[in-house]
Amino acid sequence: MTIRYKTIADIAAITGQSVDDAIYLAAGGREGWFKWDISDLSTEVSVDSQQGVYIAPSGQNGSSGAWVRVGAEQDWHAEWFGSVGDNSTDCQPGLQCAHDLAVALGKNVTLRLSDGIFLLNDEWDIYRASSTSRDFAIIGNGQHNTVLKANFAGTGKTLIKGIDIGGINRCAPTIVRDIQLTCGSRAAGDPVLLDIRGCGESRFEHIRFGPCDNIHWRVGSAQNVRAQDVVSFFGGHHFLHKSTSGVTFSIASGAKTLTSSAAIFDAGDVGKTITLFGPTVTQKHVIAAYTSSTQVTVSTNAIATASAVEAHFEGATVTCTASSAKITASGDGCFTSNDVGRWIYIRGGRTGPYGEANLLAQIATFTDANNVTLDRNVEETGNFVIGCPVYDFYEPDGSGSLAADSNDNDFLNLHLENYAGVGITASENVSFEIDGKIHAEVDPTDNVASIAHIWLDDYAGTAQMILDGQPIGDYRIHISNMNDMVLIPHLFSRRIELETLIRMEHVTDAGGYAVIRAFNAYSDTGDADPTGLFSDANTDNRILYAGPVNMLKDSAGVRTYIGSPNVYVSPEGLLKFADHAAVGETNVSISSGISWNGVAPTGLSGHYTWQRIGNTVFFSVRLEYSSAGLSNSSLSVAIPSAWPVPALRTGTANNELMDASISVVMASAASGIAPSLTKGYVVGDGNGGHNLRCVLNSSSISAQYASLSGFYFTNA
Repeated sequence: MTIRYKTIADIAAITGQSVDDAIYLAAGGREGWFKWDISDLSTEVSVDSQQGVYIAPSGQNGSSGAWVRVGAEQDWHAEWFGSVGDNSTDCQPGLQCAHDLAVALGKNVTLRLSDGIFLLNDEWDIYRASSTSRDFAIIGNGQHNTVLKANFAGTGKTLIKGIDIGGINRCAPTIVRDIQLTCGSRAAGDPVLLDIRGCGESRFEHIRFGPCDNIHWRVGSAQNVRAQDVVSFFGGHHFLHKSTSGVTFSIASGAKTLTSSAAIFDAGDVGKTITLFGPTVTQKHVIAAYTSSTQVTVSTNAIATASAVEAHFEGATVTCTASSAKITASGDGCFTSNDVGRWIYIRGGRTGPYGEANLLAQIATFTDANNVTLDRNVEETGNFVIGCPVYDFYEPDGSGSLAADSNDNDFLNLHLENYAGVGITASENVSFEIDGKIHAEVDPTDNVASIAHIWLDDYAGTAQMILDGQPIGDYRIHISNMNDMVLIPHLFSRRIELETLIRMEHVTDAGGYAVIRAFNAYSDTGDADPTGLFSDANTDNRILYAGPVNMLKDSAGVRTYIGSPNVYVSPEGLLKFADHAAVGETNVSISSGISWNGVAPTGLSGHYTWQRIGNTVFFSVRLEYSSAGLSNSSLSVAIPSAWPVPALRTGTANNELMDASISVVMASAASGIAPSLTKGYVVGDGNGGHNLRCVLNSSSISAQYASLSGFYFTNA
């Protein structure tokens, strides 16, 4: 019999075949040897609709046998199933067929794709319930050579997805390597590119994500996942607060008055962040007061003059009511009908176990540009920032294995460039490692702008990041709902002045901390202290430094902090307090609140100095009189109202002794006469005030001079 055939149809037309007859298919891309198998292969033939591995005779279903591809054990090729990278053929049916056949056979399969652009007109579903014999690998020929391109719309759809629609099981181990996923260009209604919901023992390596107006990569409930060298360009989505197209803005150096070339401001802009893109300096301001449609006051003096420059408001915020799924956007309105199905985060919209948390939701219905309805209720009432990320490491809905937190995952050498929205969101992750460069958009527009680099919610692990670009939102890093520690081994940030780099929301658990081991900042805070770059909603410090900090625009050397933002070792090796920690007053006059027993001295010249460092207040009070008193053995000085309130001892009332240490000297003259030593303490006056109380250790004197110095503790 003939052994070489040009088409599958030619093979299907063969008659009279015998067991183990071998033939060769010469069709380009599908070429290979086939052998006749007389087994009942009806199931395999039914699943292999593209005839990549099984070819039944014409008019038969394979129950009486079929031609079976030789060597199709675990290494398969997309071309076998009719999927070719010619940028015109719909490859989805062939790719879907290959996956479904691998599942039906219960095989671990590697599907190889050659050079070219593989067009998909619909989603490729690669879900398999987690099993030791259902690994599925998608291997290209290099992230610049093998491209999978979405040729369909729908923000709620996904180019490649592994999702249990029952919401119970994780997807079986998946490998994606040496490939590019893209929509070709940013367009309204773009789908998500890759979403594995429930991802265990999987690998993502040498992947490139191309332009897409949606999330590039979603990994939910991940366990033992390794990612390496994943690059993204032009992903995410921006929700616009208010268009500034065609409008310029001006502010003078050292001033707080910001003006616009056209009417654009309104009272609703108070509290909003606006970023000015000057010729030499990009500076970020918060609008503090509204004056007119062309003038507002900002909260911080401008660091440089900006004349007729471009500026952008932060992204849209939404007004939410607890137990309602309806949300209303600020400003011009940011929603379109294309947003139905889009995954978004509402920052602070959920009640977390350790504080405010981020709510992940899908837009269910569109009403108008300002109003949409979500697929679930918001849990908090207020006005919240919304964001659509590029990479989303999320906690999915569901039960079973899907209900577990993500844990034991390494995502290394990530690289995000020129994205819209938020770079990375990560929620409910334990023993998680993120390492990479997140480069925000440097030339934002109304349609494409970055609002943040990373949002971490209930995150335990490391996050080593280079933060570049010019995000227009309120914080580059936002941390919330913490009961564990996020360790930042090295943080590098540049390009924007007067910004808040990290925000730590209030946490209710004693264990929620962010620890920075090394920090390089290209920011001009006016000194070498980085604390102005951070915002901590907690009364105790939850953002800690435990290593070198280099403020690259100051004149000081590197400071090495020792586990607290208050204390550091200078380049000279000296232990010092940080600038922000040493608050107080120097050489302030005092003339009242002073009581002596006996006849009080007269003609007072008094001064005090105090300084608070952490929860400790250090002070010095010096009293000199022109005329001495008589029979003086005790002195009481009311603590000035500017000083922090002393802390009560546990179980004590306000008129009892406070924890303090005071050294006191009383003398019958300011000099020339030996002083009388005294003991001192802090005591409440019973009316909410506090006094420094001093008592002579010996008989009374004719006092003309007193010096009090020491410290006490405060919780204020």
